[in-house]
Order: sequence, then structure tokens, then C-alpha cells
Amino acid sequence: GSTTGTLAFGSAATVASNVGTYAINGSGLTANNGNYLFTQAAGNATALTVNRAPLTITADNKSKVYGAALPTFTASYSGFVNSDTTSVVSGLTLTPAATAASGVGTSAITPTNGTAANYTITHVPGTLTITPAPLTVTADSKSRAMGVANPALTATYTGFVNNDTSAVVSGLSLATPAVPSSPTGSYPITASGATAPNYTLTFVSGILAVSQSLLTITADNKIKTYGAALPTFTASYAGLINGDTPSVVTGLQFSTTASIGSNVGTYAITPFGGSATNYTLAYVSGLLTINPAALTITASNASRIYGAVNPAFTGSFSGLVNGDTSAVVIGLVFSTPATSVSGVGGYAITPSGAAAANYSLTFVPGTLTINRAPLTLTAANASREFGAANPAFTATFSGFVNNDTAAVVSGLLFNTSATVASAVGEYSIAPLGATAANYTLTFVNGTLRIIAPSVIIDTTPQTVITINQVPVLTPEFAVILLGDRLSLVPVNSPGGVLTAAGGGAGSLDGRLALTLGEATGLPGFGNATAATKGSAVGGAASTNALNLGGFELVTSFAGGSGGGGGINPAQLNEPGLFRESTVNMGGFNVVYHEALAEARQQEESNTALGSSYREFSDADNPQINIVRAKAGRKPADPAAGPNPTD
Repeated sequence: GSTTGTLAFGSAATVASNVGTYAINGSGLTANNGNYLFTQAAGNATALTVNRAPLTITADNKSKVYGAALPTFTASYSGFVNSDTTSVVSGLTLTPAATAASGVGTSAITPTNGTAANYTITHVPGTLTITPAPLTVTADSKSRAMGVANPALTATYTGFVNNDTSAVVSGLSLATPAVPSSPTGSYPITASGATAPNYTLTFVSGILAVSQSLLTITADNKIKTYGAALPTFTASYAGLINGDTPSVVTGLQFSTTASIGSNVGTYAITPFGGSATNYTLAYVSGLLTINPAALTITASNASRIYGAVNPAFTGSFSGLVNGDTSAVVIGLVFSTPATSVSGVGGYAITPSGAAAANYSLTFVPGTLTINRAPLTLTAANASREFGAANPAFTATFSGFVNNDTAAVVSGLLFNTSATVASAVGEYSIAPLGATAANYTLTFVNGTLRIIAPSVIIDTTPQTVITINQVPVLTPEFAVILLGDRLSLVPVNSPGGVLTAAGGGAGSLDGRLALTLGEATGLPGFGNATAATKGSAVGGAASTNALNLGGFELVTSFAGGSGGGGGINPAQLNEPGLFRESTVNMGGFNVVYHEALAEARQQEESNTALGSSYREFSDADNPQINIVRAKAGRKPADPAAGPNPTD
């Protein structure tokens, strides 16, 4: 305090001067007393040293979650002066001991290499704290039908890092209160007990949904025959649980497009409409198969006779349904090995070739029976004279077919009661004993006629005599048996008019027959019973045969001028004038020829001629001129044999 003034130091250094040495110069101090002597040496300054300021760089503490990337490391600075900032620091590195994959824990963050002008740096490490990563364990939701075991319970993990998997998790327990018999509903699935290094676990529950059990109802396949009623439809059940039976299903129905009349084929059987407590129903269709109906086609039996053509074959149908008729059958044919020449017997009639929609065909053969053809065997009529041996008998056949001849007939015999001594008359010829393959024989008897020896009596034509211009008829004759002699007796014809029923009283078949009956004692016959036949000149001969009880009268007329008389057709176109009669008298045939007249001399009108039975009218005094009479056999009779001597 004895000084006065102010001591001042001067130096080039300032607060902001960098580290280094600077001179310090003093000035401005004076002493108040003489006790002090201030000496100021010029140019001899005291040194001022500026040292480095201390600077502490501390790594900031950091944290990260396991598996996350390393954070950006920073540092804190303590010691800056003169408004310095971190910009004066260079080369600083912050190095962690941990990596991104390092597990949960702490590790140093070491700052190094930092430099700063004017500062002495002290590095202080920081701490990196790695915390567990969050890992969410979520129980997977499940579902099942009621009555079945729980499915395997699983979980889903959310949050794994560093390529970790569920393998790092241990002790996980998944549980649900649901059991197979639990009713429908939702039941929790809880996760618990799990641990995992480097992770903090969070558990999320899942849901077990217990739904109605799926019951699959499948329509059973069915088969029916075409035309049959629809079968009763049934079903099979898949999915029944807890001892349930199909009875738990109610209201089940079936539908199909098929009907009783549906054609052969397959049709869907669709179940629907069912319900069942605790079940969800699913339907599966079945198939209705309609098979062909059995149709039997049987060839109808047929028959024909030997030699005929086969009849038209037909068949019967057994098994037609739905109102079907034989019209549904097409292509039906029948065959048989039998032909028109096949012999008697049975032959198969085979149906084939047919088809019918909706039917399965079975063919049943029938039988064609070929029966014997009718063959009529007729004994031929024969004749012989009284006292002669029977001739060889023959027969005629009617009914041969297939060009068969009498050669197929064997064993033919004939039987007759007539012997050599049999009287004149007719006797049966009975064929017997014959057989013929393929024929049924019918025997027809013939007649053996035993005839009397014939005597032929001819009369010679006489000239027509006219009386008072009236033609006179040639006389008529009767032949009678007197003892063992035949006599020719002239008959005086009184005349008469021809009627439609027969000749007049004097005609040959009237008067003569009546006379014969009277003369011989044989039965006579009246005029009205005689039949008449006319004959034109030059025409064919005609015959009038009368069976007169015990004898036969045959009257014949020959046309023209041959054979015993008559006029020449060139001379006169009038009825024939020749007639012949045969009578059976006492074992003899008497053949009687009567020549009426020659008309060459007639000058009167031709209208005077009458019928062929009564050509001319008689006069009161006819002329009778017998020329000759001759006995012999009738040449026209083939059974009579040669003529005897006149």
C-alpha cells in the first residue's frame, strides 16, 4: 500500500491465445516511499505459458433391442472453453463391444482417437444396453366337429430376429378346456410356460371352434328292371359320432327323374330335406340303374301236311311291360330246316334276329309238325262176264305231292266177295293193307261188275212207206227169253205224242220196256219214268241209262248214218234215226239195234219227223219187213272180250 499507481502487466497473449509461451511485461507501479525500488528492465519480459485445457469426451450410454441394428453412437464433451464446440475435435471413434447379433446384456462403448487443439482429451467409455426383443406367441385357432378329438394345437410366433426360429422357444404349453363331447361353441386355446433367450414373450390365446359334425348322406345305388316299380331308396351315413345311428336324421327324402316307365339307363338318386341335431348334412347322389326287362319270344308251334309250303310263322311274347306290344320288337325272323319236300316229323322253328328297346331277349324254338298228306286210294271199277275169273284189280291214287308216284305205296291188296260162281251183279272191290311214307291213306271201294253174255240183235233200216202221204214208222221189236232161246218179237206201236217226261206209249223206252216187263214177269216201268235225250244228225252219240230194278235198259242214239242205219246228214238235217237198247234178261245182256228208216224216198215235209224217240207217226196198216237178226257180243264193251261166232 505504500505504492502508488497501478501495476500493469502487458503481454501478447490473450484469453483466446492458443497454447504456447508469451512474454509478460509489467508497468504503471510507483512507490510512495522509498522503501521499494522498482526496476523495469526493458526487453526482459517474464514468460506466460498457455497450457492445454482439459477436455473430457464421454461416450453416451445407448440401448437397443436384441436383434436390432446398433444405434448411432454419440459422445458428450466437458471442458470446452473460449466458445469452442465439438467441431474442434477430430478423429473421434466410438467402438462398441457388441454387434447387432449380440444377446441381451451390457457392453462398453469405447471412445478413442479424439484430438482437439488446445485440449488435453480424456476418453470416458459409455455403456450399450441390449434389451430382450418382444416375441408374441399366439395359439392358432382351430376348429373341429363335435364329437371328434381335438386337433393338434399349434402356435404362431411373431417377433423372431436374427434368423431365430421356434427352436429357441422351450416349455410352451397349449391347452383348451374343450373335450370331444363338448357341445358346439368356442373354446379358448391358451399358450403358457414358454421361454426364449433374448426375448420377452407375450402370449395370445386362440379359439377352438366346435361346430356341428359333418354327416355325409350318400344315396345308395339301386337297380330295377324296366317296367318294374321304383325301389325303396335308402342311404349310407358317414360321420355319425357318439354312438349316434341314422335314426337321428329326420325328414330325409329322395328324388329321381326316373319313373316306372323310364327307359333303360342310369338316373340320379338325390337325397334332400333331412335334418339332424348336432350335424351339418352333406348329400351325395346315388345312381338308379334300369336294366332291360326279360322278354321271351317263343316261336308258335305250327303244322302243315306233307308237300305243302311252310306256313307263315308267328311267335308269342312273354314279358312285355308298360303296355308295350309286340310292335316294339323289330327284325324278328323265323327259320326252319323244313322245306316243302321234307318228310313227316317235327322240325324246329327258330326265332332270331330280333331287337327291342328296353328288353333282353330270349328265344325259345317252336315245332313245325309235318303231318301225313291225305292220299285217297280208290279201287278201279272192273267187270267180267258171268263164270269168268276175277280180273287183276288196280287202283287209282289222288293226293300225291312232291312228284311222288304209286311207287311210294307198298303192301296194296284187294278183297272182293265175288267168285267164279258169283251171279250177275255188282260186288265191292275193297283195297286194303297199303302203306305209304308221308301219307295217310283213305281207301275207297270200287265195283266189280259181273255181266251177262251179250246177244246183239240188229234190224235193217226199212224204206219209209207213206199212206195217204203220212210216213209210216219202221216196226219196233221186243226181245224175250223163252226157255233158253232169245226171241225177237215185233211190237205194233199204236202211236202217240212225245212228252217232255218220256216217250209215248209206243216208244222204245216206254212201250218196249213195258212189253218186256209184261213178257218176262220183271218189274215194268211207266211211260213217265223214262228220260229222253235227243241227238242231232251227225252229232255225238247220246245215252239214256235207266236202272229198272232187276234189269237195266240202256237206250243210245248214234248220230249220222253209220253203225246200223240212219240218214245221211248231207241228205236230211233231222234227228238221228238209229237207236240201240241193252237189257239184262236172265243172265244175258240183250243188245237191241233198231234202224228206223232211210229218208231218201221221203217226199213229204220234214216237219213230219218227231222226236228222236218217236220219229214218225204210224198208220193203221204198217208194213213189217224183218231183214235179219244176229247174235253176238257187243264190240263196244271192252270187258266183254272177243265176239263169239254169230
